[in-house]
Amino acid sequence: MKQKKIKNKKTKNKTIKNKSINKINLILITLILFSFLTPFAFAAPNDIVISEVYPNPISSETGGEAIILFNPTENKINLSQYVIKTESSNTDVIFPDNKTIESYHYFLITDSGWGEAKDDPTWPNADLQDAFTLSNSNAGVALVKQDQIIDAVGWGSSENIDEGLFENTPVKNPNEGKSITRSNLFTDSNNNSADFELTNPTPKNSEYSELPPENPDEEEGEDIDIDVNIDNIAPTINKITILTDDDELADDIQIAPNPGSEKEIEIQTTITDLNGIDEITQIIASIDSINSTTNFTLIQEINETTALFNGTISIPFYITPGETNLKITANDSELDSELTTKFTVLSVTALSVDSNSIKFLDPIPNAFTNLLGDLNSQTNNPTIKNIGNTNLNIGIYGMDLTSSTNTLDVNNIEYSFTDEINEQNSISLSNDLVINNLNLIYGKLSVAPLSFRLFIPASTKSGNYSGSATLVALSD
Repeated sequence: MKQKKIKNKKTKNKTIKNKSINKINLILITLILFSFLTPFAFAAPNDIVISEVYPNPISSETGGEAIILFNPTENKINLSQYVIKTESSNTDVIFPDNKTIESYHYFLITDSGWGEAKDDPTWPNADLQDAFTLSNSNAGVALVKQDQIIDAVGWGSSENIDEGLFENTPVKNPNEGKSITRSNLFTDSNNNSADFELTNPTPKNSEYSELPPENPDEEEGEDIDIDVNIDNIAPTINKITILTDDDELADDIQIAPNPGSEKEIEIQTTITDLNGIDEITQIIASIDSINSTTNFTLIQEINETTALFNGTISIPFYITPGETNLKITANDSELDSELTTKFTVLSVTALSVDSNSIKFLDPIPNAFTNLLGDLNSQTNNPTIKNIGNTNLNIGIYGMDLTSSTNTLDVNNIEYSFTDEINEQNSISLSNDLVINNLNLIYGKLSVAPLSFRLFIPASTKSGNYSGSATLVALSD
């Protein structure tokens, strides 16, 4: 149990009658409790921040790109000591001596030719036009003052971005026509994935301003000491970021399962516990009905109550395609909280066969020789398994059997998807693809037998014959 001692200012009426004291104390205590439950706010930045980057315009890469700065401080700042660093140059943008950014105002930097090339003619004019280069993917920009990085934002894979052009974890690569925008102009956690999001572009020049949230004025008055004993406060999950993405061109997160095996999804989450990060005992990731007590690793302590965690959760190959919920639950000694985000599971159509080669032993001329399949992948009898997450149909075609001197037509081989084969259920193999509407339901153990039989015409010359049959996975 932790004891917190908090001083609060008295109201304007300096004389308080005894009969009103209990009521006033109740109101003050209630306000204090609510203040503990408010999510942690990161410290306000004390220098210029990058508020938006537009690296992938629709109309033109030359003249259509933009970088927007914001001054969150109370003072006007001269930009002459700053430069913009990119993948292309350490001084891709150099500010003239006369350029300043007013307190709480924006500053719009654009590529040369912005007036004609910008995607929307109603967007404001640039405060500074300069020829610079922004890559559409795996890149970043940094605001540098006298060789010190003041702020940076990167997009794409951190392994492919130059050092100093991103903070902690970059954001996702933006699609064409999307901006990388700071979520809150007056906070900076030094982690791009927590501070920025992909949005529609809203470039602003120095004519635009944004005031910080107002704080109520403190008034002179008498102090009242209040002691409040709080046993515990539930942790707060501030944000979930799914780092695994199999289609970065899509607007949302797209994940393709691994055929026949589990796939790990990498997750980051920011969690606040006002009792201290050490109070968090467990973080659990769950995907709809799939639960996993994943070991999340603390990768950055933002302060004593907020931290960034990294973990993984596995999905099976047979997970149902479509929109899927990912839920993070954080537990401390007594309480827990949860937050849910969504991603899309892609359709995967795939099959496996447990026999890479088959042999017809001692075939009899002018008769059929059978090789029967079964439902057991551990035997030598052919078994087909649906290793995707869609109902499975199968296309099949074959090549003629040949020896060193002779050929046996492929249609002498017949097949069926049962554990027996006869004239009623068999299909002749062909050089052309034949689609079989098997409709094998997807699931953990979705299998079907694959049986063959071979007819040897009486006129067949003796010898060792070899050929092939190819199976193609097709969705229902």
